[in-house]
Amino acid sequence: MKTLLRVLLAIAVLAALFVLAVPILYWTYTPLDRGQDAYNGGHYAEALQYWLPLAKAGDRKAQRLVGLMYEHGQGVAQDASQAVEWYRKAAQQGDVDGQSFLGIMYAKGQGIAQDDAHAVEWFQKAAAQGSARAFSLLGDMYSAGRGAQKSEQKAADSYRRAVELHGKAAQKGNVDAQTALGFAYLHGNGVQQDYTRALEWFNKAAEHGDPIAQYNLSFMFDRGLGVTQDRKQAAEWYRKACPSTCNFYSPN
Repeated sequence: MKTLLRVLLAIAVLAALFVLAVPILYWTYTPLDRGQDAYNGGHYAEALQYWLPLAKAGDRKAQRLVGLMYEHGQGVAQDASQAVEWYRKAAQQGDVDGQSFLGIMYAKGQGIAQDDAHAVEWFQKAAAQGSARAFSLLGDMYSAGRGAQKSEQKAADSYRRAVELHGKAAQKGNVDAQTALGFAYLHGNGVQQDYTRALEWFNKAAEHGDPIAQYNLSFMFDRGLGVTQDRKQAAEWYRKACPSTCNFYSPN
């Protein structure tokens, strides 16, 4: 009898927990979540119906997402200037991705006048929040000589700063930064040329499917740079890089 009572009590407790959990789960499924589900399913107009009111009400994540939809013309006519405005609203509220996206728009001159200084400024704000993407983007700016103090910097200084920033992003798992570090070590830009380190970083990025890293691994195996020359490995990495790079590179 006692055993039966324990079983019945356990069932009652579980039933009560389930009843309590249902409204909690329903409550946490927000309009932002519903918009995300619609977006993931390719129903962009529906996603916009959820996100736009939130964005207008000041939700910074919704503002950034609406900016993304305007940038790519998803569920709305493509409008880069509108994308900039929504990214700016999100960025000014501290949304880290909004800050990075706004910086990219300034760097490209997309929807707004091209301005490297403003691009760097927004990348720095995002990097201050620990964004791997922002560290990588800052590194790209410096490696291209497009830092905020370009006129005051020597090329060598820009490359060293780029390596430092790409290093921070790469350690956080940013694939673009890992590939960029591979280039830096391959060519000795900002660091002492080191084929072994180049191979290491290209490998990390290639394992995550980056075609540029895969192509460069093919190049290094083909030439025997930092590794025993192996044309079979070179061909294998080249095949993995295709078709993404085949239109731009040809095997030797």
